[in-house]
Amino acid sequence: MTAYYADFKLLMQKCAGFPTKLVFVQIEPDFWGFLESASTGDDPTTIPAKVGVLGGDLSGLANNAAGFAKAIVHLRDLYAPNVVLGYQVSVFGTKWDLLRSTPKADDAKSTALGAQAGSFFNALGANFDILTNDLLDRDNGYYQVIQGATNSWFKTVDYRNHRLFTAAVCATANRRMILWQNPLGNTWMRACNQTWDHYQSNQVEWFFGSPTSNLRTNIDDYVAAGLSA
Repeated sequence: MTAYYADFKLLMQKCAGFPTKLVFVQIEPDFWGFLESASTGDDPTTIPAKVGVLGGDLSGLANNAAGFAKAIVHLRDLYAPNVVLGYQVSVFGTKWDLLRSTPKADDAKSTALGAQAGSFFNALGANFDILTNDLLDRDNGYYQVIQGATNSWFKTVDYRNHRLFTAAVCATANRRMILWQNPLGNTWMRACNQTWDHYQSNQVEWFFGSPTSNLRTNIDDYVAAGLSA
């Protein structure tokens, strides 16, 4: 952990070398989801971590996951105030998968899961600037062709559930969100023929419509839920 904090401090110092630039740093995308799922009662203080015991810049911080989160923010504040810190919300941290878990979540369940994830963020007590989240870590077609999974395709209900989850997270945490790591495949181009690097997916179509239409409504719905980008 001493080496980890030293590396993060170095990253902040490098970022501070561009004081007129806004630099975005996202902290280990899956990390917080694993912490949430490993905690007792969604309480980050139940997860031990070496923080304040190491002294130096981190003196006085609690030796648990909440202290770790505060350490990240503290090092940013000390060395790189031009950095915007992103906190990745991983839905699996709630021990429920909106896409694959059965039975499928309804509106109330999706909202409750979002509130749960937001509450875990609040319990960290760390002033991250913005939330991040991703719909899927690779194209739907990859899961279908390579892994034989037929339940990886987003349907209208899945987007609705994810949007409700997003709205609840953002409202509970009082933060806006960046949706990143979005699959770029589609079902319109012949080049997306379900071969390597050419898998199909429907996220782009959902947000931007078909080649002949623009479904801006779906983007607007997410913006209303708390999305910034």
